[in-house]
Amino acid sequence: MKSDIKPFRMYGNLYFVGSSKVSVHVIKTEKGLVMIDTGYPDMYEQIVESMEYLGLDVKDLCAIFHSHGHIDHFGTTMQIKEMSGAKTYISRI
Repeated sequence: MKSDIKPFRMYGNLYFVGSSKVSVHVIKTEKGLVMIDTGYPDMYEQIVESMEYLGLDVKDLCAIFHSHGHIDHFGTTMQIKEMSGAKTYISRI
């Protein structure tokens, strides 16, 4: 496991797949998985591995929401989008 924090189910359908440096969350919905933020650019493998550990498939992502436009919140978005086809969202502000 590449992460310094073991991935875990936080509550109900909410999962943590980030690290001690940055939070990345996945919500399991009836229509697919939703990710909140994607961490730093070098976290792609760690995030995918953490999802797999929890039985979640990155290809099931349907949406990625970004809390704001800092690199630690969108760093792996393009790789995850390419792998999953998920739509991405961020506030215009």
